[in-house]
Amino acid sequence: MAQEVGLPTAGYAFLWWCIELDDPLADRISFSGRSIYGRYFMDEDLSRPFTCRGQVAMANAGPNTNGSQFFITFGACPYLNGQAVIFGQLVDQESYNILARIEAVAVDQRTSTPIVDIVIADCGEV
Repeated sequence: MAQEVGLPTAGYAFLWWCIELDDPLADRISFSGRSIYGRYFMDEDLSRPFTCRGQVAMANAGPNTNGSQFFITFGACPYLNGQAVIFGQLVDQESYNILARIEAVAVDQRTSTPIVDIVIADCGEV
């Protein structure tokens, strides 16, 4: 059974320090989607520090491997400083309430994934 929440994209892979979201049309074998720039694009500004809850950043597999996946932090993540491009911040209480609802879903400790699917649907274009 899936829970629906209103967040601006689609995805459900969870880590303990963030929610990671991806392209719903991504290749499920390699888990890679495409950006408007192709499969990967270059890192931009890596100087912004991960200091708080609600920062939105590109997920990557190393330098210059940004694609369609991104994540939203549950708190400060200083170990990510210089490794991922922050491109946004949640700005209203409704967004933080949704993040709290997602964070509250129980997680399988072995796989770091939620015990139920969380589906983000009909959110419109970001």
